[in-house]
Amino acid sequence: MNTTTLIRSSLIAFVGVVGLLATGCSTAKRSAPEAIPVVNMNLDREDYEIMGDVEETSEVTSYFNIVHIVDNDPSKMIIFGFRTFEDQYEDVPSQGIIADTIYWLGERFSGGSPTERANYTALTAAEAKGADVVVPKRVHRTMRGFSPIYKVETATVKGKALRLREDGKIQR
Repeated sequence: MNTTTLIRSSLIAFVGVVGLLATGCSTAKRSAPEAIPVVNMNLDREDYEIMGDVEETSEVTSYFNIVHIVDNDPSKMIIFGFRTFEDQYEDVPSQGIIADTIYWLGERFSGGSPTERANYTALTAAEAKGADVVVPKRVHRTMRGFSPIYKVETATVKGKALRLREDGKIQR
């Protein structure tokens, strides 16, 4: 095999690999809606008022599992686990030194949970309308991209917003 043939073969292989990546070779994963545990509040129907439906979505776009952009907002980036914004969605209590260390290491390569963010924004939206609680109906998650180079995780939370009636306003 002469040098010209080797260079030509290498060039064709390189162009083929670049072409394969450029055509959008990707994976897609769509999970079934998550089963939500039964909410048992021991309330009579007169104890609460249904405010309506609540639906919120959150998305995390990841590049090389290092840079994560939250909800397509460039001001909300997570780089090696360090946030460029105040992340009020997730509060994980201490589980001990070993569990906390493992969690911390995992956070270096994580963009956080879009499900937790969607739950938080759903509750915030319901509170803005005067609701006290959101009873979840379902969570729909999708994941697409070419991991670990590029990945987009999306979560949509659907539920019912409820307002609890005060004791003095309950008629029995």
